[in-house]
Amino acid sequence: MENKPNLTRLLNLAVYAGKILLENGAETYRVEDSIERICNSANGVYAEPFPIPTGIFVSLKYEDEVYTSIIRIKKRGINLDAISKVNDFSRNFMEGNLSIDEGFRILEEIDKSKKYPPIIRMFGGGLIGGFFSFMFGGGSLEFTASFVICFLSIFVYDYFNKYNTPIFINTIVCSAIISFLSVICTFINNNVSVSLVIVGSIMPLVPGVAITNAVRDIISGDYVAGTARISEVLITASGIAFGVFIVLQLWSNIFGGVF
Repeated sequence: MENKPNLTRLLNLAVYAGKILLENGAETYRVEDSIERICNSANGVYAEPFPIPTGIFVSLKYEDEVYTSIIRIKKRGINLDAISKVNDFSRNFMEGNLSIDEGFRILEEIDKSKKYPPIIRMFGGGLIGGFFSFMFGGGSLEFTASFVICFLSIFVYDYFNKYNTPIFINTIVCSAIISFLSVICTFINNNVSVSLVIVGSIMPLVPGVAITNAVRDIISGDYVAGTARISEVLITASGIAFGVFIVLQLWSNIFGGVF
Protein backbone atom coordinates (compact mmCIF):
# COMPACT_ATOMS: atom_id res chain seq x y z
CA MET A 1 0.00 0.00 0.00
CA GLU A 2 2.97 2.27 -0.28
CA ASN A 3 2.53 3.25 -3.92
CA LYS A 4 0.30 6.02 -5.13
CA PRO A 5 -2.45 3.97 -6.79
CA ASN A 6 -3.05 1.86 -3.68
CA LEU A 7 -3.14 4.91 -1.43
CA THR A 8 -5.60 6.56 -3.75
CA ARG A 9 -7.83 3.49 -3.75
CA LEU A 10 -7.51 3.22 0.01
CA LEU A 11 -8.72 6.79 0.36
CA ASN A 12 -11.60 6.16 -2.04
CA LEU A 13 -12.55 3.06 -0.09
CA ALA A 14 -12.62 4.97 3.19
CA VAL A 15 -14.69 7.79 1.70
CA TYR A 16 -17.11 5.28 0.20
CA ALA A 17 -17.61 3.68 3.61
CA GLY A 18 -18.21 7.12 5.15
CA LYS A 19 -20.69 7.97 2.41
CA ILE A 20 -22.76 4.85 3.13
CA LEU A 21 -22.73 5.63 6.84
CA LEU A 22 -23.88 9.25 6.43
CA GLU A 23 -26.56 8.36 3.89
CA ASN A 24 -28.04 5.89 6.36
CA GLY A 25 -28.12 8.12 9.44
CA ALA A 26 -24.84 7.39 11.24
CA GLU A 27 -23.42 9.73 13.86
CA THR A 28 -20.49 11.98 12.95
CA TYR A 29 -18.08 10.28 15.37
CA ARG A 30 -18.88 6.87 13.87
CA VAL A 31 -18.14 8.13 10.35
CA GLU A 32 -14.83 9.61 11.52
CA ASP A 33 -13.89 6.44 13.37
CA SER A 34 -14.64 4.16 10.40
CA ILE A 35 -12.69 6.33 7.96
CA GLU A 36 -9.71 6.50 10.29
CA ARG A 37 -9.73 2.73 10.83
CA ILE A 38 -9.70 2.03 7.10
CA CYS A 39 -7.00 4.59 6.27
CA ASN A 40 -4.78 3.80 9.23
CA SER A 41 -4.77 0.11 8.30
CA ALA A 42 -1.79 0.95 6.05
CA ASN A 43 1.53 1.48 7.81
CA GLY A 44 2.66 5.08 7.97
CA VAL A 45 -0.67 6.49 6.84
CA TYR A 46 -2.43 9.18 8.87
CA ALA A 47 -5.99 10.30 8.06
CA GLU A 48 -7.88 13.47 8.98
CA PRO A 49 -11.60 13.05 8.21
CA PHE A 50 -14.08 15.90 8.51
CA PRO A 51 -17.63 14.65 7.89
CA ILE A 52 -20.74 16.81 8.03
CA PRO A 53 -24.29 15.76 7.13
CA THR A 54 -23.95 17.15 3.59
CA GLY A 55 -20.40 16.10 2.73
CA ILE A 56 -17.16 14.35 3.65
CA PHE A 57 -13.68 15.86 3.52
CA VAL A 58 -10.74 13.52 4.05
CA SER A 59 -7.01 14.25 3.96
CA LEU A 60 -4.67 11.26 3.92
CA LYS A 61 -0.99 11.80 4.71
CA TYR A 62 1.84 9.43 3.86
CA GLU A 63 5.42 10.61 4.41
CA ASP A 64 5.62 13.90 2.43
CA GLU A 65 2.61 13.19 0.24
CA VAL A 66 -0.95 14.30 0.87
CA TYR A 67 -4.07 12.85 -0.76
CA THR A 68 -7.41 14.60 -0.44
CA SER A 69 -10.95 13.57 -1.29
CA ILE A 70 -14.23 15.49 -1.10
CA ILE A 71 -17.62 13.93 -1.65
CA ARG A 72 -21.12 15.41 -1.52
CA ILE A 73 -23.93 13.69 0.38
CA LYS A 74 -27.21 14.37 -1.42
CA LYS A 75 -29.56 11.87 0.18
CA ARG A 76 -30.07 10.79 3.76
CA GLY A 77 -32.22 8.19 5.42
CA ILE A 78 -32.24 5.69 8.26
CA ASN A 79 -30.86 2.17 7.83
CA LEU A 80 -29.30 0.85 11.03
CA ASP A 81 -28.50 -2.49 9.41
CA ALA A 82 -26.24 -0.82 6.83
CA ILE A 83 -24.53 1.20 9.58
CA SER A 84 -23.85 -1.95 11.57
CA LYS A 85 -22.42 -3.77 8.55
CA VAL A 86 -20.09 -0.90 7.58
CA ASN A 87 -19.02 -0.59 11.21
CA ASP A 88 -18.07 -4.28 11.29
CA PHE A 89 -16.38 -3.98 7.90
CA SER A 90 -14.09 -1.15 9.05
CA ARG A 91 -12.88 -3.22 11.99
CA ASN A 92 -12.25 -6.30 9.86
CA PHE A 93 -10.39 -4.22 7.29
CA MET A 94 -8.21 -2.62 9.94
CA GLU A 95 -7.19 -6.07 11.17
CA GLY A 96 -5.85 -6.87 7.69
CA ASN A 97 -8.37 -9.56 6.87
CA LEU A 98 -9.49 -7.92 3.62
CA SER A 99 -7.88 -6.46 0.51
CA ILE A 100 -8.94 -3.16 -1.03
CA ASP A 101 -10.69 -4.93 -3.90
CA GLU A 102 -12.58 -7.14 -1.46
CA GLY A 103 -13.44 -4.03 0.52
CA PHE A 104 -15.01 -2.33 -2.49
CA ARG A 105 -16.99 -5.48 -3.27
CA ILE A 106 -18.34 -5.72 0.29
CA LEU A 107 -19.25 -2.03 0.44
CA GLU A 108 -21.01 -2.22 -2.91
CA GLU A 109 -23.06 -5.14 -1.63
CA ILE A 110 -23.98 -3.18 1.49
CA ASP A 111 -24.81 -0.06 -0.54
CA LYS A 112 -27.01 -1.99 -2.98
CA SER A 113 -28.64 -4.23 -0.40
CA LYS A 114 -32.39 -3.95 -0.35
CA LYS A 115 -34.17 -2.39 2.57
CA TYR A 116 -37.27 -3.86 4.08
CA PRO A 117 -40.02 -4.41 1.46
CA PRO A 118 -42.42 -1.44 1.16
CA ILE A 119 -45.32 -3.43 2.56
CA ILE A 120 -43.32 -4.22 5.72
CA ARG A 121 -42.39 -0.55 6.15
CA MET A 122 -45.99 0.51 5.64
CA PHE A 123 -47.32 -2.09 8.07
CA GLY A 124 -44.68 -1.21 10.67
CA GLY A 125 -45.39 2.50 10.28
CA GLY A 126 -49.09 1.82 10.71
CA LEU A 127 -48.44 0.01 13.99
CA ILE A 128 -46.24 2.89 15.19
CA GLY A 129 -48.97 5.43 14.49
CA GLY A 130 -51.70 3.25 15.99
CA PHE A 131 -49.87 2.52 19.22
CA PHE A 132 -48.84 6.16 19.64
CA SER A 133 -52.49 7.16 19.42
CA PHE A 134 -53.14 4.55 22.13
CA MET A 135 -50.34 5.97 24.25
CA PHE A 136 -51.81 9.48 24.05
CA GLY A 137 -55.21 8.25 25.26
CA GLY A 138 -56.95 7.02 22.13
CA GLY A 139 -59.12 3.96 21.77
CA SER A 140 -59.69 1.31 19.14
CA LEU A 141 -61.17 3.81 16.68
CA GLU A 142 -58.14 6.11 16.92
CA PHE A 143 -55.80 3.11 16.64
CA THR A 144 -57.49 1.87 13.47
CA ALA A 145 -57.60 5.34 11.90
CA SER A 146 -53.95 6.04 12.71
CA PHE A 147 -52.88 2.63 11.40
CA VAL A 148 -54.56 3.14 8.03
CA ILE A 149 -53.40 6.76 7.69
CA CYS A 150 -49.77 5.91 8.56
CA PHE A 151 -49.90 2.98 6.17
CA LEU A 152 -50.86 5.30 3.32
CA SER A 153 -48.60 8.20 4.30
CA ILE A 154 -45.48 6.01 4.33
CA PHE A 155 -46.37 4.82 0.85
CA VAL A 156 -46.53 8.47 -0.28
CA TYR A 157 -43.30 9.32 1.55
CA ASP A 158 -41.39 6.48 -0.13
CA TYR A 159 -42.87 7.41 -3.52
CA PHE A 160 -41.60 10.99 -3.29
CA ASN A 161 -38.22 9.76 -2.02
CA LYS A 162 -37.71 7.87 -5.28
CA TYR A 163 -37.51 11.23 -7.04
CA ASN A 164 -35.21 12.81 -4.42
CA THR A 165 -37.88 15.28 -3.36
CA PRO A 166 -36.54 17.76 -0.75
CA ILE A 167 -37.34 16.53 2.74
CA PHE A 168 -39.19 19.77 3.57
CA ILE A 169 -41.63 19.33 0.66
CA ASN A 170 -42.02 15.62 1.32
CA THR A 171 -42.81 16.26 4.97
CA ILE A 172 -45.36 18.96 4.17
CA VAL A 173 -47.17 16.73 1.69
CA CYS A 174 -47.28 13.74 4.01
CA SER A 175 -48.37 15.72 7.07
CA ALA A 176 -51.06 17.44 4.99
CA ILE A 177 -52.34 14.05 3.82
CA ILE A 178 -52.32 12.80 7.40
CA SER A 179 -54.32 15.82 8.59
CA PHE A 180 -56.81 15.59 5.73
CA LEU A 181 -57.48 11.88 6.26
CA SER A 182 -57.74 12.41 10.02
CA VAL A 183 -60.37 15.08 9.51
CA ILE A 184 -62.23 12.80 7.10
CA CYS A 185 -62.25 10.05 9.73
CA THR A 186 -63.73 12.45 12.27
CA PHE A 187 -66.24 13.68 9.70
CA ILE A 188 -67.37 10.09 9.11
CA ASN A 189 -67.49 9.20 12.79
CA ASN A 190 -67.75 11.92 15.44
CA ASN A 191 -66.41 9.54 18.09
CA VAL A 192 -62.95 9.64 16.51
CA SER A 193 -60.65 12.26 18.07
CA VAL A 194 -58.96 14.14 15.25
CA SER A 195 -56.17 15.43 17.50
CA LEU A 196 -55.23 11.95 18.75
CA VAL A 197 -55.26 10.53 15.24
CA ILE A 198 -53.07 13.34 13.90
CA VAL A 199 -50.61 13.16 16.79
CA GLY A 200 -50.28 9.40 16.47
CA SER A 201 -50.03 9.44 12.67
CA ILE A 202 -47.30 12.09 12.39
CA MET A 203 -44.96 10.23 14.77
CA PRO A 204 -43.22 8.27 11.97
CA LEU A 205 -42.33 11.65 10.42
CA VAL A 206 -40.73 13.03 13.59
CA PRO A 207 -36.92 13.10 13.14
CA GLY A 208 -36.04 11.27 16.34
CA VAL A 209 -32.73 9.84 15.11
CA ALA A 210 -31.65 13.24 13.76
CA ILE A 211 -32.41 14.87 17.13
CA THR A 212 -30.38 12.21 18.96
CA ASN A 213 -27.45 12.54 16.57
CA ALA A 214 -27.53 16.33 16.78
CA VAL A 215 -27.30 16.27 20.58
CA ARG A 216 -24.62 13.59 20.42
CA ASP A 217 -22.53 15.64 17.97
CA ILE A 218 -22.79 18.85 19.98
CA ILE A 219 -21.88 17.10 23.22
CA SER A 220 -18.82 15.55 21.59
CA GLY A 221 -17.73 18.94 20.23
CA ASP A 222 -18.74 18.50 16.57
CA TYR A 223 -20.54 21.83 16.50
CA VAL A 224 -20.71 22.21 12.71
CA ALA A 225 -22.27 18.77 12.21
CA GLY A 226 -24.50 19.21 15.26
CA THR A 227 -25.77 22.59 14.09
CA ALA A 228 -26.44 21.20 10.61
CA ARG A 229 -28.44 18.33 12.06
CA ILE A 230 -30.42 20.69 14.30
CA SER A 231 -31.24 22.75 11.20
CA GLU A 232 -32.51 19.60 9.53
CA VAL A 233 -34.63 18.79 12.57
CA LEU A 234 -36.13 22.29 12.65
CA ILE A 235 -36.90 22.19 8.92
CA THR A 236 -38.59 18.80 9.26
CA ALA A 237 -40.57 19.90 12.31
CA SER A 238 -41.62 23.09 10.48
CA GLY A 239 -42.77 20.99 7.53
CA ILE A 240 -44.89 18.82 9.80
CA ALA A 241 -46.43 21.84 11.53
CA PHE A 242 -47.10 23.66 8.25
CA GLY A 243 -48.71 20.62 6.60
CA VAL A 244 -51.03 20.05 9.56
CA PHE A 245 -51.85 23.74 9.95
CA ILE A 246 -52.75 24.44 6.34
CA VAL A 247 -55.21 21.53 6.12
CA LEU A 248 -56.93 22.30 9.42
CA GLN A 249 -57.10 26.00 8.60
CA LEU A 250 -58.56 25.41 5.14
CA TRP A 251 -61.08 22.92 6.47
CA SER A 252 -62.10 25.31 9.26
CA ASN A 253 -62.50 28.22 6.81
CA ILE A 254 -64.51 26.21 4.31
CA PHE A 255 -66.70 24.07 6.56
CA GLY A 256 -66.41 25.92 9.87
CA GLY A 257 -65.93 24.38 13.28
CA VAL A 258 -63.08 24.21 15.73
CA PHE A 259 -60.77 21.20 16.11
